[in-house]
Amino acid sequence: MGARLGIDWGLRMSRYWETTPREYFQYLEVYKNIEENRAKEMDYNNFNLGKYIAYAVNDPKKYPKKPFLWEGEEKKKNMTGEQMDKRMRRNTIILGGTLK
Repeated sequence: MGARLGIDWGLRMSRYWETTPREYFQYLEVYKNIEENRAKEMDYNNFNLGKYIAYAVNDPKKYPKKPFLWEGEEKKKNMTGEQMDKRMRRNTIILGGTLK
């Protein structure tokens, strides 16, 4: 079973056999977290699908015209040169750079 898990993790077989027990358990923990998040996402999507089906079957007039999670199209803001300069200066300071 262990070798199969190594393949599932995307490890090359040579790397899998070179891992220490500590590294193995770290890979295992990350793999478990990824699978748990994938299961939660699938459950969330199935829940939303159930809502859509319930509306479609029970009350088609209330069926949403747009997806429940749709937030609308974001309007693109065109930045002026001054706004862009301010943002670049702020980002430089935040990232620890120096200004001339």
